[in-house]
Amino acid sequence: MPDILLVDDDRVILEAIGKMLARHFSIAGLAANGKEALDILANAHVDAILTDISMPVMNGLELIEHVSRRYRNLPVVVLSNYDDFIFIKEAMRLGAADYLRKGDLDEESTAQTLMAVLGGEGVSAKASLQSVQRIEQQHFWQRVISGAPVSEERAFALLSGYEGQSCVFITIRFQVPPEAGMARRLSVRLAQAGDVEWMILMPDTWLMLAWRDAVSQQAIVNMRSQLLIRAISTLNECAQDAPYYILYDECTGYRQLVRHVRQTGEKLSCAFYEGYRKSAAFQDARTPRAVDEAFFTQWGEGLGECIRLQPENFSDVMEDFFRDVTAQCFFPAELLNRAYILLIKLMDIARNRTGEVPQSAEFLQIKTMALLKAVFSEVLIGAIQQGEAKPRRTEIIKAEAFIHKHYTEDLTLEQVAAVAAMSRTHFSAMFKKETGYTFVEYINHYRIERAKKHLMSENYKVYEIAGLVGISDYRYFCRLFRRYTGKQPTDYKYNI
Repeated sequence: MPDILLVDDDRVILEAIGKMLARHFSIAGLAANGKEALDILANAHVDAILTDISMPVMNGLELIEHVSRRYRNLPVVVLSNYDDFIFIKEAMRLGAADYLRKGDLDEESTAQTLMAVLGGEGVSAKASLQSVQRIEQQHFWQRVISGAPVSEERAFALLSGYEGQSCVFITIRFQVPPEAGMARRLSVRLAQAGDVEWMILMPDTWLMLAWRDAVSQQAIVNMRSQLLIRAISTLNECAQDAPYYILYDECTGYRQLVRHVRQTGEKLSCAFYEGYRKSAAFQDARTPRAVDEAFFTQWGEGLGECIRLQPENFSDVMEDFFRDVTAQCFFPAELLNRAYILLIKLMDIARNRTGEVPQSAEFLQIKTMALLKAVFSEVLIGAIQQGEAKPRRTEIIKAEAFIHKHYTEDLTLEQVAAVAAMSRTHFSAMFKKETGYTFVEYINHYRIERAKKHLMSENYKVYEIAGLVGISDYRYFCRLFRRYTGKQPTDYKYNI
């Protein structure tokens, strides 16, 4: 069997690749950097090298340079990440025979690539140039679809040859990135579509471009339909049940294409709301917008009040909330961050701190609105039902109602304890157990919540609102407001 030298500073990856290739090759050695690799080369027979680029001591580019000078016929295959464009380009220039993406590694494709370079089927000078050009285009479109800036000069250099031509583009967003074997099968089949470019911009985002000389609009529409049917049938055949979302469009000239692909990067996130296994025209897809803090503040108060006063209606109110969120079409990442804060707050109101709340990292990976809604329903309705199973003390309910009615007054613990017909000490302990707040915390929190409503809906000055909620000291009110909201009252007022 051919002897392969594996080079990567991540020992776990090294051993995993070695184990994966053991049926096809003999592993000549495992090196943590280029220097260790050269030491192994000096003392062992090696037929090919598979190396990472970013490593300490001596990186993969330096290793390729040394190998090109000392071992001219020894092929080197480079391992790369999706954002290693500049390094891959330099590796090809220095003489790398081929490259593999770490996210696409599987036994069959890795073995085939190494066997090809061992058989002299590595990248020729012409093919190497074409490969570098393809990598450049791939990196360019990665930046465009992610919203990163690209210069007009860069776009012209890569795409000016298409000026005046018509283009059909199809973008695919997978709910879960295809595993390596599936991705390879898809790539092979899609490449058979003819004069079409397929690029994997990110593990979950693929782009197809098909250019034609300027023809009639009907001819372009027909071409789009044919390519779309071919893409969908290939996905259904090779991707099995992998959920995906497709956006498509036709453009004239590269400048319009760049604009549309940039907007598509945002529009693809609508899959969060609309679900996968769907295709839509570019112009029909919505463009998400930034989260509106006032929206969440108002709904948070409404949902919280429903939990406190009408828990039996919470399911219906939550349905209205999610219907409203879907109509708003916020950026999913921003929505999930804000929704997690809201969920924790509502759990606190439901007085069930022992409930199963997802970890934030897990929560932020939610891919669809349907799943987000299911999480809210499971966690909150369960918490409410547990709360209903433990009836609250009538004395504390009476005390809360008294505070809500007289919060603008100078309330004391003794005064409210008397309403609950309890001693000061007993009431203090029971109130904290039932509400989760100390007496002072509860009043302050309630006053700030009322102040937020005044700031949102009425044209009062901040010092006037302080007085309206029962806090005569303006400076103390501002400190308190910042403690509970993270903002000064004026900042909150003008950012809602």
